[in-house]
Order: sequence, then C-alpha cells, then structure tokens
Amino acid sequence: MRRLMTGVFFATALLVAAALDVRAESFRFVAVGDMPYQLPQDNVRFDALIDRINALNPAFTVHVGDFKGSGTPCSDAAFARVKQHFDRFAGALIFTPGDNEWTDCHVKPSGGFNPLERLARLRTMFFPVGKSLGQKPLALRQQSADEAFAPFIENAMWRHGGMQFAAIHVVGSANNLQRGREEIEEYLARNAAGLAWLNRAFDAATESGSPGLVLFIHANPLFEQGRYRRAGFNDFIDLLTRRTVDFARPVLLAHGDTHLFQFNQPLTYWEKGQRRRVDHFFRLEVFGDPNIHGVEVTIDAAQPGLFSVRPVIVNSNRTYPPKDR
Repeated sequence: MRRLMTGVFFATALLVAAALDVRAESFRFVAVGDMPYQLPQDNVRFDALIDRINALNPAFTVHVGDFKGSGTPCSDAAFARVKQHFDRFAGALIFTPGDNEWTDCHVKPSGGFNPLERLARLRTMFFPVGKSLGQKPLALRQQSADEAFAPFIENAMWRHGGMQFAAIHVVGSANNLQRGREEIEEYLARNAAGLAWLNRAFDAATESGSPGLVLFIHANPLFEQGRYRRAGFNDFIDLLTRRTVDFARPVLLAHGDTHLFQFNQPLTYWEKGQRRRVDHFFRLEVFGDPNIHGVEVTIDAAQPGLFSVRPVIVNSNRTYPPKDR
C-alpha cells in the first residue's frame, strides 16, 4: 500500500545532512506534470498555474511529462500550443517527455501517428541544444553531446546551489516495452541510454560533493508492484536502488504518470534475507489531471531536513476522477 502524505500540506524529509561537509544554498524549484489535458478549458487553468509559479520565482520549474491527454491529437499544432504555455514561464523550464506525447500516439483518439516520428518531432521542438526552455533558460549538459548517445538530447543534467539534478527519459505505458519489434528496439536503446545517464548523475553528485541528488522521470515506476508487473522499469529500479544505497545521501525522485500527489519512501532492497527500506530515498509524485496544481520543493542542506515539499494550489479541484491518462 502507498503511504500517502495526509493531514498537512507541508512535509519534511527527516534526514539530517549535517554530516556532509557541504555549503549548498537554500533554494526552491517547482515540479508539475500530466497537464493540460481537458481542452480548451485547461489552457486557462494551466496559464493560471504558470502565473502563480512565475510569482513564486523559483530557481527553475520541471514538467515531468504528459503535456496532453491521450484523447488529444499528437499533431504539430497541439505541440505548438503546449510550447506557447512553456514559453510563458518567466524562469527556466526543464521538460522530460511522457507517454501521451509519443508512445501512445498510435491510437485513434491521438491521431494514429507513428510514435517514433512524434518522438523525433518532440526532440526538435522542445529540446534546444545546451539549454532549457523558459524565458531565462538554464544551461544543461545533455547526453546527446556523447556520440554514443547522440539521439538522447532529452536526457539532461544541471547543478544549482550546490545540488545535482538530472532528467531521464523514462515513460509510462511500460516504458514503451510493448507492441512490436520496433517498439522493443526503441526501448532497448533508450533504456541503455537512461541507465548510463543515471550512473553519470550519481557519479557527478559524488564527484562534486553534492549534499544529495534529485532525479526527474515521467513514469510511476511501480515500486510497490512485483517484478512481473513492472518489466519496463526493473532495470531502472535495480540500478537506482544499488546506486542510492551506495551514495548514502538523500535522493529525491520526482515523477508523474498516475496523477496522485504523494511524498513517501517506497524503495526497498534485500539484505541478509530481510527486506529493508532505503531511508534516504524519497519519491515525489506531482499532481495531474483533473488537478492542475504544482509542487514546490525546498532544498536546504543547512537545515535538519534536506527536502521539504508543499503544494501550489491555484485552481479549484474538479470532483470527478480522471478518465484520460
């Protein structure tokens, strides 16, 4: 069962970083995802959230994918409309893709597009070389700079305030480990790139003396499920677990996909015949349709807790459950 954050809207990861000889400054970023879905009304609601985020003036904002519902066509026009939203962010906006904008585009409600062609289009429209989106772009290190991983411009890494951050392209719909040979080949190549980037993120955090590491993906990797239920994510979870245990500093994984705001500790491993929880690992899932809200994350290595989170509530909730994921 998921351990949901209840009672209060402010939660602190109770993990002391005092033992680390670091002097990272305190700062805030915002994470959003799985929006806007219901058009045209969500265009107005998403713009209201962007206005609120701009007023908060975070260090940067990350959209963790699914910038459209599966019932919206994966057309260039739909992509361009989302790009207009993204261009309204006054600061830096980092984006990592979700399944709705490419892997699921083959279905009729999404327009019957070729998913790989849509992925290629995403890469040209939403990933400028060496920098983020937004009105004040952030310099990014992109995996595409390595010839061995030239296609994967969306895998990005950056530092702010002494902290290490990385975005890795891991999506819902079983991480595209589905359907036919073409999809499996795509998954294998992107999975290998993602694992290499995950290793590099931990290496960079270790080498720089970062007090922790923050990772962004789209998919809920189904930590609580058995291995047979999460075939497209097992490699990622296995490496994440091993590197997090060895890293021995706070790690935050932010994702979307299942539209349930939660902040908890789902990562476990086996040791001497017993299942143990990784106490310095935290998972943040952002809001998603029907709720168009953000989550503000504060990082302060000088305080007893490294990570603290609070919702950014702007739009009133819709009472019906989401139908379009």
